[in-house]
Amino acid sequence: MKIRSRFLNRCLAIVAVGIVRGLFATLRRDHRDSVRGVYCRDPQGQYIYLAWHDCLLLPMFTSRCFHLAGLVSRHADGGYLAEAMQLIDVAVVRGSSSRGGAQAIRKMMDLVESMHIVATPDGPRGPRRRLKPGVIFLASQTGCPIIAVGCAAANAWRFPGRWTDLLIPKPFSRIVLRASEPIFVPPNLSRDQLQQMAAEIQLEMERMERVAEQALDAEVPEDQPLERAA
Repeated sequence: MKIRSRFLNRCLAIVAVGIVRGLFATLRRDHRDSVRGVYCRDPQGQYIYLAWHDCLLLPMFTSRCFHLAGLVSRHADGGYLAEAMQLIDVAVVRGSSSRGGAQAIRKMMDLVESMHIVATPDGPRGPRRRLKPGVIFLASQTGCPIIAVGCAAANAWRFPGRWTDLLIPKPFSRIVLRASEPIFVPPNLSRDQLQQMAAEIQLEMERMERVAEQALDAEVPEDQPLERAA
């Protein structure tokens, strides 16, 4: 059911954010050497963060995000997500490959001068975990480096959706975030070059996912205890 009322969307978002925050407060989270800058109040430089649509809750709720903007679809279903993101201090840019994409890209080109960008490159309609070149175009035009974020949870539910599922960690479980080195995209790429670069970053996102999953089984050094979510 689609709810077009801004008031009802916001009420649902308040309830959902409260529940998710309560859940994440029970988790042990490990993001050492991971999401560079976005969890820092005074970051050095800006990045474009890429996370798969089904794992988006993990980087967004693991810790407080600073100076972050996110791209959300203009479809009615995106209203819930937009309201929720605003409640956790993430600026929202509405648009997708099918609706308002060009305007959203222009807005984000302005924002990357002072903010990080987070995007789910397989959204808003899939296919699941298949990177689309739009975000590569943004990086090419702005010179802002890309960070591929890998996420894993030791124990989680997966709720099915229309084209992907949603990963939600179970209470008191452990989650891991790992991030790639900054990936710099050359300027003014052709269409073919954008597709080639997208394929390379697709592989890097898959690699970081494996790195995060492997870290779940790694022994945690005593001098680096796991932290509780903020």
